[in-house]
Amino acid sequence: MDHVTALLFDPHKLSRECFRSVLGGTEIYVSDEAENLEEVLDALYEAVIDLVVINLRNPLEEVANCVRAIRERSAETRIIVIGEVEAAIRLEKVGGADGYVLHDYSSDGLVDALRRVHSGEKVYPPAVARALEKAAARHEKEAAAQNREASAKEARTPNQRVRGLSESEIEKVARILVRRYGLDAEEHAAQSVETLERGGVEHYVGDWKQILSAIQTMKAETPSNYRH
Repeated sequence: MDHVTALLFDPHKLSRECFRSVLGGTEIYVSDEAENLEEVLDALYEAVIDLVVINLRNPLEEVANCVRAIRERSAETRIIVIGEVEAAIRLEKVGGADGYVLHDYSSDGLVDALRRVHSGEKVYPPAVARALEKAAARHEKEAAAQNREASAKEARTPNQRVRGLSESEIEKVARILVRRYGLDAEEHAAQSVETLERGGVEHYVGDWKQILSAIQTMKAETPSNYRH
């Protein structure tokens, strides 16, 4: 079986040694270790790394910056974060990894998650998946309420166009749809455009066309992440 090269990012040497012990004898070869973001980026410059394993002990903002920096440096490198439910949810909101493992996972569970992430799966522990689904549902409910309010406002002032979604709001909705519908997200957005056009709701058609375009761009730029 071909080796899968992995980089361990953890500020504690003892933790890194434990990870090495867990992965010993598997096809996942620990090619390097890092205590900070600079060492992570240096390692990505020097070698091809298949997986970066981040033990979520550093401040969340630092880990989020690390995830973004890895994406920019090596788009093909897969990222898995080990931490607690709340930290994983907060990290997903600011730029998620390819998978999450909780600290109470078994050794076999960790190895299985690493293999699945390397194969292209998006791996969520059930608790994290449920929390993300609830957050997405809340966002959709809030967006629907805002749309109803906007429609009522336009009915009162027919000569004024309701403000469309901002670029960041477009991207946020697109990511939620991809997370919820996976490969069907593009079709879901296209159907929304068609329904709005048939209903003559012109001021929302433009927003949904931009959401559809954002989903298509995400699919083209990161096809592996687009898989559910």
